[in-house]
Amino acid sequence: MIKNVVFDFGMVLVKFEPKYMTSRYVTDEADIKLVSEVLFDRLYWDKLDLGTITDDEVKAGIASRLPSELIPAAHAAYDHWLDHIDIIPGIEDAIRTAKEKADGIYLLSNISIKFVKEYPSFPQI
Repeated sequence: MIKNVVFDFGMVLVKFEPKYMTSRYVTDEADIKLVSEVLFDRLYWDKLDLGTITDDEVKAGIASRLPSELIPAAHAAYDHWLDHIDIIPGIEDAIRTAKEKADGIYLLSNISIKFVKEYPSFPQI
């Protein structure tokens, strides 16, 4: 018998693809690369995951590292990246099977407080 099943979030339950998420707001390939590297830099995301940096501090840091014409798009991408993550195909079946066979199912992830606040009703399976 299976006691517990633990799922990670990014690239297990959902796709976490920085260039794709950035490309919803930036069209030039070179700019997509630059913005996604700055926007999804561990410099910010590690602190977001720990809850030790605010959204405004992240946006200020992003703005200080990008050309001024890219800042509005970078901020929009930051504000809406969660709108551009897709559930990984087949994971719903894996979760249902785990629910049938395990005593407990858990999500173990370093996702930031922003996700919890903005998406409390993320699709339930």
